[in-house]
Amino acid sequence: MNKLGAVLAARIISELNELSVLVDRATHGLERAKKSGDDYYLDGVALNIHGFYSGLERIFERITIAEDKVVKYCMKNLEPFMVPKYVDFRIYGSKAKGTDIDGSGLDVMIILEDHSPSIESKIDDLIFDI
Repeated sequence: MNKLGAVLAARIISELNELSVLVDRATHGLERAKKSGDDYYLDGVALNIHGFYSGLERIFERITIAEDKVVKYCMKNLEPFMVPKYVDFRIYGSKAKGTDIDGSGLDVMIILEDHSPSIESKIDDLIFDI
């Protein structure tokens, strides 16, 4: 895993730990509301649920920012290998459509005016490192 991936993973793990606390608090508050009949506990439950969804949103934002950095990294670092200039560079597949699941890869398409096995190998090596 590269540095960007390691930083992203650490941030997501930290965020997931915070989300776990919110779930525990919401569950505890709901139990108290049921036992006591006090609706004020439900206010706390609602706030914790709101915090949970805000945390999920932060995770998705971090992933999107990281993917944008990967694309910029590719564009910057692939250019020197592309003596024949590239015609097109696209991200496609489930990530591009927003339908990806855990473990989905990042599908990249690069169209060159001309290519050689050497250039293809260098591009593969660079992309694989990401």
